[in-house]
Amino acid sequence: MKQIKKWLAAVCVASMLATAGCSSPAKGSAESSQVQSQEVQTTADVTTAEETTAAALYSPGTYEGTAKGFGGDVVVKITVDAASITDVTAAGEGETPDKGGAAIEKMAGDVLKAQSVDVDGVSGSTISSNAFKEAAGKALNEAMGIVADNAEVKMKPGTYTAYGDGFSLVEKVPVTVTVDETSIQKIEVSEDCAETTIILRNAVELLVPRMLEAQSVRVDAICGATASSSAIKTAAEDCLKQALEAAGTDVSAIERFYTVPAKENEGVKEQLEADVLVIGMGGAGCTAAMSAAEQGLSVIGIEKAGKIGGTSTVTSSPCAVNPEKFQEEFNNGEDYVDKEALREAWLAYTTGADGVQDAKTEVVDLLLDYSGETLDWLRYEHGFSFCEPGTGFTAADVYRVIYDYAQPGIARNDRRIATQSYYEGMMEKFQTLGGRYLTETEGTQLIYDAASGTVQGAYAVAADGTQYEIRAKAVVLATGGFAGSPDMVDQYITGNEYYDFSTTGGWCVYGMYQNDGKMIASAIEIGADTYNITMPPMVHNTANPTILREYEVTPVEGETNIVSGRTATRSLNDIPQIMVSAANILVVGNDGERFVDESNMGMLGSWGNGREFYSIWSTTQLDEVEQNGFKNVKTSNYLGQGGVNVGEPMPRLYEVLDTAMAEGIAYKADTLEELAKQIGVPEDSLKATVEAYNGYCASGVDEQFNKAAEYLDPIGEGPYYCIVGSPYCYATVGGLNINADCNVLNTDGEEIHGLYAVGEDSLGCLMTDEKAYVTFGAAAEGWAVTSGYCVGRVLGERLK
Repeated sequence: MKQIKKWLAAVCVASMLATAGCSSPAKGSAESSQVQSQEVQTTADVTTAEETTAAALYSPGTYEGTAKGFGGDVVVKITVDAASITDVTAAGEGETPDKGGAAIEKMAGDVLKAQSVDVDGVSGSTISSNAFKEAAGKALNEAMGIVADNAEVKMKPGTYTAYGDGFSLVEKVPVTVTVDETSIQKIEVSEDCAETTIILRNAVELLVPRMLEAQSVRVDAICGATASSSAIKTAAEDCLKQALEAAGTDVSAIERFYTVPAKENEGVKEQLEADVLVIGMGGAGCTAAMSAAEQGLSVIGIEKAGKIGGTSTVTSSPCAVNPEKFQEEFNNGEDYVDKEALREAWLAYTTGADGVQDAKTEVVDLLLDYSGETLDWLRYEHGFSFCEPGTGFTAADVYRVIYDYAQPGIARNDRRIATQSYYEGMMEKFQTLGGRYLTETEGTQLIYDAASGTVQGAYAVAADGTQYEIRAKAVVLATGGFAGSPDMVDQYITGNEYYDFSTTGGWCVYGMYQNDGKMIASAIEIGADTYNITMPPMVHNTANPTILREYEVTPVEGETNIVSGRTATRSLNDIPQIMVSAANILVVGNDGERFVDESNMGMLGSWGNGREFYSIWSTTQLDEVEQNGFKNVKTSNYLGQGGVNVGEPMPRLYEVLDTAMAEGIAYKADTLEELAKQIGVPEDSLKATVEAYNGYCASGVDEQFNKAAEYLDPIGEGPYYCIVGSPYCYATVGGLNINADCNVLNTDGEEIHGLYAVGEDSLGCLMTDEKAYVTFGAAAEGWAVTSGYCVGRVLGERLK
């Protein structure tokens, strides 16, 4: 950032931000008098004159600005003395902690350092960055006594196109806006991009009409489609600015389209009643609601997001054991798997080091005994389509239990569209049975009668402001775990006694941020017991805590991306990701020691140190990469941008590393001891680890983790680099303690009457907190639909 005079930086705030909506103060007379005085003063006198001008810049105090961010308000407080900015703080409770939250924190520091709000945004956090700039601009303008000029809105009628950063790292979302002189006439969003189609459609269907009605780009994002919503709002704002500029209107007039519409039912209270209330309408919740409705029960379902289906509509498959009807159709009636052998393997995996079985055998048996029946129910009664079964994540997992949704050979994005249609079809049938479900409606607290020890319903609030009191004989929690709550993750998972999960602030998430555990916490408050709640989250992706988006993403003609089905890409942005995921690396944890066979880092091996880990590289290795390319390339299909080719020289390698250092995901030092200090690990430990690892490389035998010799590359001469990696949490696993009826138990082991938990909210009962999620494959989705199906049958028996 160029260092410019403080008064000039401040005066230019309004035009630099393009969102501050303010006019610039007149500066001619001040500049003129300063120039005239310079003609007759000495150098010392000139300095005094400049300081005097700067001294008149601000009215000392603390000033606050607010703007709409990714998931709510971003509030920036700027403290100034007469001549300088002395403190900057930013808060955004609705921003995602590892993205938007980190972005505004970084920008607050940048403003203080630059003494200007004209700082760069953070790539991948456009909405949060723009909100910070807008809020900071308002605060600093107030400190300078600048007021809005109320520029008249006059746009050049026509159609304008812009692109917004959404969920995809590869492509932006194309948005076209048609305007007349004073208003937005039409907003069109193209699906011809790499966004997850079902989620983008949900944002378009709900968000765009609200933007048109409110004539605003500041309407609330659609829960469950927040990134896509942000892309639409950002691009639409860009289009409006184009229209204003084309008409010769001051771009500050854009503020007229920043109205935050009031919630139409704010303060409205409504009471509802049913036999069963299902909170969360993902795969577990939808199957629970449908299964209960088929038993003749009245059912209400509520879903925080803008659509039903949750994680189940973006996942690949459920596990199931020997579905009879399916096997009759596709396998001559023969079993696909030896259920007893699978049971033995499952219980062996979930036995602790002390020989005690950690998983609850009756709950494991519920999955193994009823998952086949559930899959038949989904297929033959509700129109779901499944492929024939495949095996688990590793070569050792030979059990054929994974039934992919839809058909083989199609892109995962298209498979998601099909899966979404399955759940929507199921919910149409649910409604014909008298069921009712409400989207954009969040459960907030259980209604609990302490005298009888009975849950009697729950309170909820809708996006339109309606406050619900929903009374029910049974409440089923199907809220997807608590990965979206950094506080709960820190409270429970960081406390795992078997692993050093000491890095706080939650884990990076590739999943549903709306799964924030609010109802799990409400259950715990009334005395619910937990089970393996401290166990590691489900991790299938490895990347960096900040993902670069600085470099070009280049299409590769003739090659297809298996996720989007679109043309594959390559990008230098993925170099830091390769450097923490490749098999031939050295990785250490907070103690400076190895914790895994690094050849597993790409998917299942990166969780062992918690939120972050550290990949160590020498200049010797990097020089080799610069000249001859990477020997091993792994990137996430979901978080990567296509990576680079194996063996392709990387002449810009050190440039990318400089960018990574600027983003705080890479460090450099002349010695290993200095590097250890920078990343906060014990110096002696890191040095000893490198020496031992180099010994394994020399002998070709990894005595610690048995990594294959082909991946044993030594750490050479310095300077040394550390690249920070992160396991991306798909969902949490541990949750509430249940019995074989999915009834939640209290801390005395007794049933809490009226309270049930399915899916991720109780998946920990099938696991052990000494290890990660089981590797047989598709267990979470299998448990979601099976537990949902089973709890409906249980409630039919209990409530009839």
